[in-house]
Amino acid sequence: MKRIVSVLVLLVVIVLGGYFITGLVTENTLKKNVGTFNQANLLSVELTEYHRGLLKSDATLTWQIQTPEKIIHQENGRSLVVPPKSYIFDMPFTIYHGPMMFDHGHLRLGLGLARGELDLPEAYLNEFHETFTSQSTPPRLMLHAYISYLNKTQLEVELPAFKLFSKDDQANHVEWRGMNSSFVFSPTREDMQGDITIDGLHVMGKQLQLVLEHLTSSYDVHQAKNGLYLGKAQVHLPMLQLTDQDNAKLNIKQVEVTSNSEVDNALFASQIHVSFKTFMMHKKTYGPAELDLSVHHLNAEVLADLNDRAQQLQQASLNRAEAQQALLSLLPDVPQLLSKGAVFEIKTLKIKLPDGLMDASLRIAFPEKEADAPLQMLPRVEGAGQLKMPAVFVKSLFVRSYKQKLLMASMNADSPVTEEPDAANAAPVNLDQQAIHQADQTLAGLIQAGAFEAKERDYVLDLKLSAGRLLVNGHPFNSGMLNF
Repeated sequence: MKRIVSVLVLLVVIVLGGYFITGLVTENTLKKNVGTFNQANLLSVELTEYHRGLLKSDATLTWQIQTPEKIIHQENGRSLVVPPKSYIFDMPFTIYHGPMMFDHGHLRLGLGLARGELDLPEAYLNEFHETFTSQSTPPRLMLHAYISYLNKTQLEVELPAFKLFSKDDQANHVEWRGMNSSFVFSPTREDMQGDITIDGLHVMGKQLQLVLEHLTSSYDVHQAKNGLYLGKAQVHLPMLQLTDQDNAKLNIKQVEVTSNSEVDNALFASQIHVSFKTFMMHKKTYGPAELDLSVHHLNAEVLADLNDRAQQLQQASLNRAEAQQALLSLLPDVPQLLSKGAVFEIKTLKIKLPDGLMDASLRIAFPEKEADAPLQMLPRVEGAGQLKMPAVFVKSLFVRSYKQKLLMASMNADSPVTEEPDAANAAPVNLDQQAIHQADQTLAGLIQAGAFEAKERDYVLDLKLSAGRLLVNGHPFNSGMLNF
């Protein structure tokens, strides 16, 4: 009997000791993870209170949001400066200690489980009700953190749906349809996986309306020993629409972005794929479109060093001249970055235009050889590129450019031009005719110089770079090819 009692006592001590130890580990892990949020200048969070118990602990996270200074241009021509504001919110947090925890009726095993919910504090409710109508719902934030036995944290963030109706004009309102995010990371942030889903955002005003539908994103990255973050990421956007008084100004559908980066044999490589189904702007529709861009064989150690130095420059308080000088100081390392035979490539660039198809590709390969200066490397660079664009589209670009130049020249004239009513009505026509005439002349000159080659309904540009010599459509490059 004594042995049974001793074993039971030992088991109780082990279990309670386990809860005590996991409580300590969970507290330490949460304090480290709080630093993950302090990456943005406008947001910071601090674990201000922590009351540790045996089976659970109570804590408080203090969030501080800093809004930047704003300048509002009024109708009378004056500007109103709105000073920056600082908002402070306290979020109560409950942490359940492992090794066994109950989460909504389900048993979970791990070091700890934490839940917190942030409602708009009483101090800011008056300001909220003064700004928005009773139809509005205050936003709130919910956090759920689970720490596994491997000391990895899974953080789930939810920003539920809310609506904001302005008292100044109830036609102006915002409808946030909700967001969910899951984020898994280690205390050192060496490994990070996650996803985010935004169910939708509608911003309605008197004239402008913005609609964003069901944005999703996911990523799986890790930090290499040299500090570079490597891995995969993707973004999917079904629709983004901007309208002005029921007239669509921008409408983009089915956007897909995927990227992948890796280091193999101390060489960095990265690929990105971008595509969309349709893109409508200024009553013209483009698409479908796709782009495949890649870079290979960069010196990973040099890239990591340049990345660290660039981040230090971003954090330093430099004026414009100092920033430019600091960026120039990075240039001497560029040849070393490319010295392993770097290759930049646009494998695919296809866009369906209203007047036809744009099709392009480009490949630039640097020599696998040490170089002291960029000029010593250039003669050994090899490259090839092709570009095909509809002739009507190219001409429209030149016409638009020349028309803007003619309008600017007219506005900057020393003396005002007095016109009769008939002449004033004819002025836009004359302006269009002048722009079309100049565009035709320029395009004819470029074709004669060899910069463009007319093939059926397209203009073609073929580039080859070898031994320091650039060929354009089979002709040596000359300054006349830039005469536009």
